[in-house]
Amino acid sequence: MKRLVLFYTAAFFFFAAVANAEWWQDSGHGKYGGYHHSSTFAEGWQRGRAVLWAGKGDFLRSLGRYRIYNQEAYSMLIDNHKKAVHTWWELKDEYKERFRRDHPDYVTREHKRLDMAEDIYDLKKRKEDLMNKGIIPKPRPTQIIINGKSYKSYEEFRGSPDWVQMRNEAAERNKRKPVSKPPTKKKFELIW
Repeated sequence: MKRLVLFYTAAFFFFAAVANAEWWQDSGHGKYGGYHHSSTFAEGWQRGRAVLWAGKGDFLRSLGRYRIYNQEAYSMLIDNHKKAVHTWWELKDEYKERFRRDHPDYVTREHKRLDMAEDIYDLKKRKEDLMNKGIIPKPRPTQIIINGKSYKSYEEFRGSPDWVQMRNEAAERNKRKPVSKPPTKKKFELIW
């Protein structure tokens, strides 16, 4: 009951304020106007009721717009979240692929090593065939020539007096003890 009395009191003061609203009208010859008010209580009541319904309509229209904008914003939020998740997984896959490319596994490395060994074997065989056919010259045998003397291998040169002389000259330059004879190969014995 109290609510009903409060509602009618508020409506009365509201309608009274609306009924005495100022109005202006353009007649084409200039503006004229004044304070407009309802002539009867029924007219004031109807005007007030119309203003309430117009206000309610404006409220509902604004509420509808708010809900539409809210749903659009929520849809954008979902799209952004979806894009973020997809981007995260794409980056993770890209990093994983780059790691696999830069650090191949054992099987891939072995395949590559064996392929390279086959290629080297094929190149050596082709080179031998071309040398046998005479298309390219055969390599000269390795020779070491010092002081006008020729040695066929390093082992032969190592035991010669020229080798001792060369080492002594190097020792003098480096201030080391001179060498009198080439070092001998050590033999290792197994001790049980």
